[in-house]
Amino acid sequence: MFGGWNYCSEKFVPEPMGEDITTDLINGFRRFKDAVRWKLFFKLLQEEKDKETQSNGNIANNTQEEEQEQQPHNPGLKTNLKLTKINLSAPRADDETERFLLQLEEELLKQALDKIEAKGRNNKSHEPTTKTEKP
Repeated sequence: MFGGWNYCSEKFVPEPMGEDITTDLINGFRRFKDAVRWKLFFKLLQEEKDKETQSNGNIANNTQEEEQEQQPHNPGLKTNLKLTKINLSAPRADDETERFLLQLEEELLKQALDKIEAKGRNNKSHEPTTKTEKP
């Protein structure tokens, strides 16, 4: 039966509950903060490398043979790769960026909570009222 009360489209997506909204917001903002922090980290790292390159421009660099002699010999798979520490958490950014991220997080949470509260008020106003009998 189409168009009746029992019919529901398979494309129907229920409106998320308040807890789902805040959880999604917190998780999404955590990913955003990590992306911003990593972006800033690699930007600063590149700037440091550029400064080193400019300052070492006049100094003669070691030849490749000398560099190989300085490195300890570890045959392994003969890739000459070094073990690096893997850090999955983003490093803390500078104070200005951290302040901005904190303010943004507070504002987004405030807006989400206001929206949830407003939705709760609207749902209560649309609920049918029950009549109570007077004695």
